[in-house]
Amino acid sequence: AKNYEIFFGVESEKIHTVRAGIPNAFLERADPLLVRKTLGITQKFVLCVGSLHPQKNQLSLIQAMKKFPDIKLVLFGHIRNREYANLCIQEGGDQVMFAGSVPHSAQLLRSAMSASSAFVLPSFVESPSVASLEAAAQGAQMILTRIGSEEEYFGDLALYVDPGNVENIACALEKALVNPVHDNKLLDLISSKYTSKSTCHGLANVYKRVLKNYNG
Repeated sequence: AKNYEIFFGVESEKIHTVRAGIPNAFLERADPLLVRKTLGITQKFVLCVGSLHPQKNQLSLIQAMKKFPDIKLVLFGHIRNREYANLCIQEGGDQVMFAGSVPHSAQLLRSAMSASSAFVLPSFVESPSVASLEAAAQGAQMILTRIGSEEEYFGDLALYVDPGNVENIACALEKALVNPVHDNKLLDLISSKYTSKSTCHGLANVYKRVLKNYNG
């Protein structure tokens, strides 16, 4: 709230936070074998979901992945910037698989989240993305950007990186890959706080407050 007050000159008492959420159907664990069978993936892989664009910073992730040559990087997302996509393709070589664009609700995408060794969003800003909430619900190891609101959502249940520092991204990858955490804390967090129902309730409360103070 303080940031909004500084940036927009809005009094803090007029600011109400409504968190993003995902439908309950996404809380069900997807079959991790589906993505392996469909895409022919046999080894461990790291997953990134987002349009191919400099803001999403896949190129830095591709460079960080070179420290782990035996692990595949799978990228889901449509091409928003062809020049940047070409750079990513050239830099990634055989280590990177470009899986194209699929809906967030696709079973294939959720299967990839479930099967991945880590889910990485090293963007230069996130709000957070719906994909990060879905991946967390699927139990993925989370590596997220420090810039934006990701840390407000996931707290100490994710690793955070400086998107402008390739070595920092590589260090986070190493930590997640060498010492993976397998528990239900992320799923519990999403199911308790970040569902569509929670979002709707939060939005409804905002409208109620506005109508209560409306003098028109």
